[in-house]
Amino acid sequence: MKMTPVFLILLIFWGNTLTAQEDDDMKDYGKVSGQLDSIYQSDQKVRFELMALKSKLDKATGQEKVALQQEFAASILTMQKNDSMNLRAVRAIIDEYGWLGPGKIGGQASQAMFLVIQHADIDVQKKYLPLIREAAEKGETSKSNLALLEDRIAIREGREQIYGSQVWVDPVTNTHYVDLLSDPDHVDERRAEVGLPPMEVYLKQAFGMEWDPETYKSDVLPKLKALKASAKK
Repeated sequence: MKMTPVFLILLIFWGNTLTAQEDDDMKDYGKVSGQLDSIYQSDQKVRFELMALKSKLDKATGQEKVALQQEFAASILTMQKNDSMNLRAVRAIIDEYGWLGPGKIGGQASQAMFLVIQHADIDVQKKYLPLIREAAEKGETSKSNLALLEDRIAIREGREQIYGSQVWVDPVTNTHYVDLLSDPDHVDERRAEVGLPPMEVYLKQAFGMEWDPETYKSDVLPKLKALKASAKK
């Protein structure tokens, strides 16, 4: 087919326009990726610092304990302010671009979006749960991320968690318990389906805890329910 000069010019114009648009998108994603990488670092930094302080606080006595308690309280406030700023930024990104998976902005930047929502209040978590569920179905975030969010929402709503990711700490004794869990006998099967390690491995590595479903059902769960009921009074 013989193309007229005008048609050729239009093709070139459209091609250049599409290329320019793609370049603009890449530039935008690059900027967003850098912003989210910074958010990831700030989110994790304050939490690692808190874990280190908590470890020292658990071993401290006397005036050292008092000083660490004050430092810990100040760090909690810092984390809350940081989380609030990060959430505003992530909300703005989602409003403009939707959910951005690792293929567009890299794994760490995409994970930052999830972490900020995971660390937000329950209303925010519930608002973005459908978006994260859809992202998990499309492979734009991990199924394990979705599982962690579903567990956290369930516990906050007073329901039993499914994947055993949430741990409750007795404020009086500082004892750690796997929070209310549905069907403990098959939790490892559910965890495997979403790419999470077995409970025994997870609890040992993260909290130094042991896991036995029979003990959990017969001893831990009744005690946990009583302790949580008492803590609410």
